[in-house]
Amino acid sequence: MGNNYKFRISYLILIFNSLFLYSFCQLATVTTTNPSLITINSARTAGNVTDEGGSAVTARGICWDTIANPTLTSNVSVNGAGTGSFINDLSSLLPNLTYYVRAYATNTDGTAYGSQVTFCCIRDWTGASSRNWNTTSNWIKNTVPTRYTNVYINSVVNDPLIVGAMQCNNLTILPGASLAINAGQSLYVYGTLTIDGDLVLKSDMSGVASIIVAGAIGGANVNNVIVEKYVSGTSKKSSNLGVFHYVSPPVSGAVTDSFPDRAYIYDETNPNNLNDISAGWQYINNGASVVLLPGRGYSINNVNPQTIQFVGSLNTGNINVPVTNSAKGLLTDGWNIIGNPYPSSVNATLFITDAANSIITGTLYYWDDDISGGTGYKTNDYATWNGAGSVGGNGHTPNAYIPSGQGFIVKANVSGNLIFRNTMKVVNAGVPIKSNEEELYVERVYLEMTSSDNRKNELLIAMLDDATENFDRLYDSYKLQGNENISFYSLLNNEKLSIQSLPSNQNAYSINLGYDIKLSGSFEIKLKSTDNINNAKYIYLEDKITNTFTNLNNSIYSFNADGGTSKDRFILHITDWALSNNCLSDINTNKIKVLNDGKFIEITNLDKDSKIAIYDMQGRCVKSSTSDKSSFKYNFQNEGVYLINISNNDYNISRKVILQNK
Repeated sequence: MGNNYKFRISYLILIFNSLFLYSFCQLATVTTTNPSLITINSARTAGNVTDEGGSAVTARGICWDTIANPTLTSNVSVNGAGTGSFINDLSSLLPNLTYYVRAYATNTDGTAYGSQVTFCCIRDWTGASSRNWNTTSNWIKNTVPTRYTNVYINSVVNDPLIVGAMQCNNLTILPGASLAINAGQSLYVYGTLTIDGDLVLKSDMSGVASIIVAGAIGGANVNNVIVEKYVSGTSKKSSNLGVFHYVSPPVSGAVTDSFPDRAYIYDETNPNNLNDISAGWQYINNGASVVLLPGRGYSINNVNPQTIQFVGSLNTGNINVPVTNSAKGLLTDGWNIIGNPYPSSVNATLFITDAANSIITGTLYYWDDDISGGTGYKTNDYATWNGAGSVGGNGHTPNAYIPSGQGFIVKANVSGNLIFRNTMKVVNAGVPIKSNEEELYVERVYLEMTSSDNRKNELLIAMLDDATENFDRLYDSYKLQGNENISFYSLLNNEKLSIQSLPSNQNAYSINLGYDIKLSGSFEIKLKSTDNINNAKYIYLEDKITNTFTNLNNSIYSFNADGGTSKDRFILHITDWALSNNCLSDINTNKIKVLNDGKFIEITNLDKDSKIAIYDMQGRCVKSSTSDKSSFKYNFQNEGVYLINISNNDYNISRKVILQNK
């Protein structure tokens, strides 16, 4: 309360034949109310005398000044006497000055003061028309703030609500005032943020609010900012298993009490964490009030849709996040769940390319629940993103911006610390604070495998200049399987990949594909979509069991398969030439024969003027020729897999050969 007490004990005492008078007294008890109805030059102040103390209160009122701790020697009003509440309207105030206010009460024993409160006569916000920050009539000069405007938010009837991408310079939310940022909207504070009132970042199905503060953050209420995170519920209302979400606190000081009943952390070092990644999850007891750590990810489970509230101080500055790799030689080595620690989005490209973060692969894995509430979890999987693109888990494809409050999984090559930096922050529109990155040109082929009961899984093949034939940290992604029913992937050195990138500007590619399925049945593989693939590219699926080629540009391939794993049935071919109808039939006929002797090939039954081109698996043309007779022979220097293209005016044939010394 800031009340002052003075005691007087009245009694007589004789000391060395002298008489002294001592007395006991007590000041009144008075409180100060936060100012309200603040305009450009006026404000309403108030106080309350709750106890007169040792004698009657003869005067009460307000003292105020532009200097802290005003007294009766400052500006003073007298608003009656005795106990009870009172108000005093101040006028002729100056804009953009901070005023300090204290209520007072005087009795015969002295003057008591209430706690000090502050306010500033607004230059800008009045809320005259509505709560919308972006409405000019809500500002005293009919002008919405720019990045150079200092803004003070006082307690008025219509507290401001951010709708859109707004900005200002210094922002002060004074006691009793409130500022909210609507879901999916943003505020960029180019200067400092002072929070003496309330700040709320809203969230709903449309997204989360975002705030970026370039300067310092402080104020009396800095530790009580509310950041919301909406999480969806299950579509199966009869289920009690709920939906899983990965989240991360955008504030410091938040606790697990804000979570639903079931919450989990992941411990990569768990000795029971064998070859099943699910073994590393540890349950957080409900009501344990565990403090949530910035940059760490948490898994929560809820049945009904709800809005989580993280309460604490906004995270800002560089934030270090530890990750581990136990090096047990198991499939679970290195998997860690972390999260965006800021109340704004993070540019994922800047995060994975930061030199300090080279200890992880360049892939982010997002849990994509099928919202079945545990009635099957048939298609839930990890949506995957890297520098070459992204592939969905359950039909939801992530982009290059990590939302506020979002948790995700990374794979650490070694134990160490990752870092999030202020320079990685972006507003919701994806505009970074500072970025020199250039957009990569990437050709993308998306394939999808579907079961007869509509279980789906997909993969991505990308082609870009920076990629190599080997595993590229920024452009290749290990497959993180989210369910046991169906998993579709490409293969590189027998490693399962959900995203595989290859060098661009090659004439032909051949990529081995694999799948894991739980049950036998009928399935389909189709070309789901492409990016930057022109009509000159042809995409074929080779089935080595049926010895067939299917043009996925215009067909869906159907097949039957037994439950289990297959790594050697399918090959995806991407070429600059088309396999004609003649070619598809000629592969299984004797019209044109490609004889393979292990060291050389011989092509027979050629028509005159047939063009022959031989490519290795890097797309390099190792031999080209035009035949002037019915046969062609070529000796190879190296073993390997080669693609032979034979064409003339009547046909265009491609054959794959494997050269291997016998």
